[in-house]
Amino acid sequence: MFHVIHLTVINVIILYSIRTLSVLMPIFIVSNFSVNYCCGQNLKIDSLTSLLSTNPSDTVRVNALNELGRMIVFQNPDSAITLGLEALFLSEKNGYLQGVGISSLNLGIYHNILGDHSSSLKYIFKALETFIRLRDIKKVSASLGNLGIVFSESGKYSKALEYFLLINKIDEKLLKDAIRMSDFNLARKCRFGISSTYGNIGNIFKNQGDYPKALEYYFRALKTANDIGDKTGIANHSGNIGNVFAEQKDYYNALRYYFKALEVNKEMDNIHGIAIKYGNIGNIYSATGDLKKALEYYFKALNIHKDMGDKNSFAVVLGNIGLVYFKQKQYDLASDYYIRALKTDRELGDRKSMAINLINIGDLFITTGRFPEAEENLLNAYRISDSIGVVGIVAGAEESLSRLFDTTGRYLSAYEHYKRYNALKDSLFNESKSKEIGKLEAKYEYDKQQAIAEAEHKKEIELAAEREKRQRIFIYLIAATEEYYRYSEKNG
Repeated sequence: MFHVIHLTVINVIILYSIRTLSVLMPIFIVSNFSVNYCCGQNLKIDSLTSLLSTNPSDTVRVNALNELGRMIVFQNPDSAITLGLEALFLSEKNGYLQGVGISSLNLGIYHNILGDHSSSLKYIFKALETFIRLRDIKKVSASLGNLGIVFSESGKYSKALEYFLLINKIDEKLLKDAIRMSDFNLARKCRFGISSTYGNIGNIFKNQGDYPKALEYYFRALKTANDIGDKTGIANHSGNIGNVFAEQKDYYNALRYYFKALEVNKEMDNIHGIAIKYGNIGNIYSATGDLKKALEYYFKALNIHKDMGDKNSFAVVLGNIGLVYFKQKQYDLASDYYIRALKTDRELGDRKSMAINLINIGDLFITTGRFPEAEENLLNAYRISDSIGVVGIVAGAEESLSRLFDTTGRYLSAYEHYKRYNALKDSLFNESKSKEIGKLEAKYEYDKQQAIAEAEHKKEIELAAEREKRQRIFIYLIAATEEYYRYSEKNG
């Protein structure tokens, strides 16, 4: 009989069960707006609510409904959808096309947050059609970006990557036009978009297990954010870089980037960002065995997410607290937190998180001798993670299934699953990838210093002809129009 030699239970759970939050931000159409979840936002919500109670004109009401929806969506997405539907109805009733486009885009984002990808795509494509009719290049770009995000969230990474690479290519061309025309305001906006798109591309490569490629784009995003002084981008991209190092078990560098992101979020009073970083830092302390410190940071994060009504992040932290209790052999507490997390994931339709918690529960059942229930949960985790193509979670399910079959004497099955786990693990990380990751970080530091030196003498010169700019925008709109009609023909 063949007995599989396994990693220790704790090492396996650390690698595949601690969840980090990669920031895949929706692209709202707003002016001077950011989601900071602080007292100023509460005052703005009160102001908008008061304005709506005065029965303003339809256009003013539409704008207020859309802004209020954006501000409450992470706390109460259902109410945000109600506001968005009223805004869309009023816009269509009055022929207010900007309102139709913005309301539709917002509704697409709200439905994506709830995990309803079909409804999300329907509304975002409606927004895209409207903005094409208005020839509004900025909002066309935002619509395409959100389509990429929805496809990414639904596990269609190849499709998402197509959108993000297209947007990045167009934004870089528009940036060149802006520089030629000395339109520095437009150039700055283009750089914001480029930084965001780099980050989203990085998230796709991370989910596919291509860590060197993910870091390449995260460092590009971070450099661009640094160049334009975008603190939100600096915090988000630093956190995502920390996530990659965490998954590679490079805990020193993971903490370095997490604390950098935490510091920037505190400077901005971004309560949501602070909570995310508390959770990430808790992950590292959990992975390194400092369980008391891990719980300290997890409960800091949990309380903030609860106050904000952020169910997605709340569920993540619940699962990670369960993991700590599992390590402490407090199995009843671990089960309670895992099940609470899984219940919330199912309510949200978050398949990636469901798979992670199913693995956690399966591992718990192996440890407590409930083998049939362990197998059921682990097979469900495998099916879900395989369907969405998240390699790291598939590997975690394979390893746990191997351990289950080994424990129950089904050695051939244990060996088969262990071979699959090993193949997936090797695809995620090997020596060459490790060296490549180190080179990428060094390159980022070098490029940053070079950019500082070059900035002292570099001038943005040469005006671009308005005709050329219009031609580029027209080509971009044609591409977007063709994409919309392909989608319409496919989906009726």
